[in-house]
Amino acid sequence: MAGRGSRYFMLRRKADANQKAIVEALEAVGARIYDLSACGAGIPDIAVLKPNKRDVLFMEIKTAKGALRDSQIEAHEGWPVVVVRTIDEALAAVGVRA
Repeated sequence: MAGRGSRYFMLRRKADANQKAIVEALEAVGARIYDLSACGAGIPDIAVLKPNKRDVLFMEIKTAKGALRDSQIEAHEGWPVVVVRTIDEALAAVGVRA
C-alpha cells in the first residue's frame, strides 16, 4: 500500500462544478473526452482529443475563482495543459468559436 508522499495516484471523485457543462460542450463540437479527474496527484481533469482527430491536449477545469495547487503546477510542467474556467475558453482551446 502506498504511504504518504508516494508517487502512486490517489483516487478521488471530486470534479469542479462546471466540469459537466464544459465536457458536454466539447463533445457537442466533436471532441472526445477522457475523464482523468479521479486520478488526483496534480493530473489534469480531462484529456481532449480535438475535433480534428489529430491533436490531444489536457484541460484543468477550474471555477471562476479556483486556483492551481502546487501539485498541479508541478504535474503540468512540460505538457500541453490548458486551464479553462468557462465553456468559451474550452471551445477556444480546441479551435472552435463559441
